[in-house]
Amino acid sequence: MFTGLVFPEFEPEEPKIQVFLSAPLPARGVSASYDALTKQYSATKALQMILRRALDDYETRLDDGSYRASAAEYAIGNKDKPAIIQTSRMMPVRLIDIARTHFDPLGFESTRAFGRKLACAALACFFEREEKRK
Repeated sequence: MFTGLVFPEFEPEEPKIQVFLSAPLPARGVSASYDALTKQYSATKALQMILRRALDDYETRLDDGSYRASAAEYAIGNKDKPAIIQTSRMMPVRLIDIARTHFDPLGFESTRAFGRKLACAALACFFEREEKRK
């Protein structure tokens, strides 16, 4: 009797949820990548490009637990009236649960505040790692 073949590449994807993210533009000198990208793109586009990569890396940190020992903030440009970027991303529910427990253990943060903490932490880790490579 034929029972079918198992193809791991066709396993159902992990459930995901849309997360709304925001982050202030960094101060000059915080990131060589950001400073270089702003020569070609607007400041907001440059940070969105970096955030995309930073979130990929941060998902790995959430998965392996290394996010606990990571930076959560970075120096912000124009502190009086900081410009921010806004975007959204589909992320695995399992990782969002880990991040929510870390950033909002009591469950009182708004969705927007949580998204800002998550984006800022991902960027801070990216900038920190970039600085260590110098």
